[in-house]
Amino acid sequence: WSWPTRSDGAWDRRNVTDIGFGAATPTGRRVFLGMSGLTGARVVMSESSGASFRSITGDLPAQVNVRALLVDPANDHVLYVGSDTGVWVSVDRGAHWAPYSSGLPAVPYVNDLEYDAVNAKVVAGTYGRGVFMVAPLPGPLFYDGFETGDTRAWGGTAP
Repeated sequence: WSWPTRSDGAWDRRNVTDIGFGAATPTGRRVFLGMSGLTGARVVMSESSGASFRSITGDLPAQVNVRALLVDPANDHVLYVGSDTGVWVSVDRGAHWAPYSSGLPAVPYVNDLEYDAVNAKVVAGTYGRGVFMVAPLPGPLFYDGFETGDTRAWGGTAP
């Protein structure tokens, strides 16, 4: 298994800042990448183990430079990014983003995000302010695709 070579210009002058893995899909495993930059695709996802990617930057505001990425281990619809402007969260796999500051100081430069499975906490490593542990945002109780119109998971036929 190897990563594809990108030569289409989509990622020119961008660095991959972090990588996360989600659930298996019919075509491979979900792979998420955080990417540097102040505009354009800064969070991308593959549902084919990295064979192709698409932007899931959604409405993440311009000027949010992604430094870290965390995929919720229990629900890969919930994503966190650490940035120059703090932590941002999406509960719909990147379609919409909101600042996440519950239990975090107003601190820029969140350089790393990890999940502490023992304590069930999101851990944020910052530049100059230390390390903080906060409760993860509860995601949807279940996801059936209705919210986004993605009904592929429904399968089968109506009775």
